[in-house]
Amino acid sequence: MGTRLKKGISVNGQSREIIYNVYKYFSREAETFKYLFKELPNLKNLRLKLIEAINFKGSTVTLRKILRKMGFWYCKTRDNRKTLMEKHDVRLKRTKYLDKIKISRNEGSDIVYMDESYIHTNAGIKKPISKGQRLIIAHAGSENGFVPGALLVYKSTDTTGDYHKEMNSENYEKWVKNQLIPNLPTNSVLVVDNAPYHNKYTEKLPNSNTREQDMIDWLTTHNIPVDPNEAPLQYKHEHIQYSIDKILAEHGHSVLRLPPYHPDFNPIENIWAQLKQYVAQRNVDMTLTSVKNLLQEKVNMIGPEDWKKYMYQCECCLETFNIPNSVFGDSVVLNLLNGTESVPTA
Repeated sequence: MGTRLKKGISVNGQSREIIYNVYKYFSREAETFKYLFKELPNLKNLRLKLIEAINFKGSTVTLRKILRKMGFWYCKTRDNRKTLMEKHDVRLKRTKYLDKIKISRNEGSDIVYMDESYIHTNAGIKKPISKGQRLIIAHAGSENGFVPGALLVYKSTDTTGDYHKEMNSENYEKWVKNQLIPNLPTNSVLVVDNAPYHNKYTEKLPNSNTREQDMIDWLTTHNIPVDPNEAPLQYKHEHIQYSIDKILAEHGHSVLRLPPYHPDFNPIENIWAQLKQYVAQRNVDMTLTSVKNLLQEKVNMIGPEDWKKYMYQCECCLETFNIPNSVFGDSVVLNLLNGTESVPTA
């Protein structure tokens, strides 16, 4: 699904490429640009890079909105200029992911990537009158190929257009228990995105509206010191446990969550593209049965070599960020005042 922006501006099919190229621009060129031209890259130059890389069609206003949706925010520099900076929590989550996946590789763990997607029964028609019926797909794979027996395909019943609503935590956990876990290699690390059903808590967490005594009881249960001089919930994140993490841990596996806005860290995104292209080129009957059969047919054709190729591409993308932290620190900002448009307030 594309990222829907304010006033109807939609990134849609370009969203992944835009995100990837924005980050690639920061990591590979920001410091060089800064030293060569004695200024930070600005929004205008960033847009030119996107036009060159992916034939970006949006204006600087559109690009600014995309960046804000990606987790960038406006702040002031020491000389009182307004700049756009990546949010610290997004950068921190990416750094943690890079560290954890490196550790998992060094330990020899099998890293398994999973995701959900969809396909319509009229796939392949250039100008369909309607999108037709839709199938929801869930699967997982690694450098060894698809996880055997893990493919899940079922008919969509949702009419909102958001396929994520088709999968809830109950259905997802059922799939994990019955189809995924029995077929995972020992000591696997399952990489997932941040869909809500991947992040169901094992217990209800306290918040700012929780009664004081209930909050104290929760803190005491989790052996968190109650200090009247500190915000009691600041350590809450250290005690969060997700339902699927617990389920997988009971079977000797662990879960690693992708950082927000980094779909190119997941090789299964390219696998989905292969599957959909295959179906679109051969979809004659345009029925649920024929599309499902074509999906299964292509899944059987995609083997370890395909997965290794796309995992290598992800490794290259990861290497983009394995550079000194200074590149992604506070110094990497977009100087919007060097552009042609005024900067809105945060």
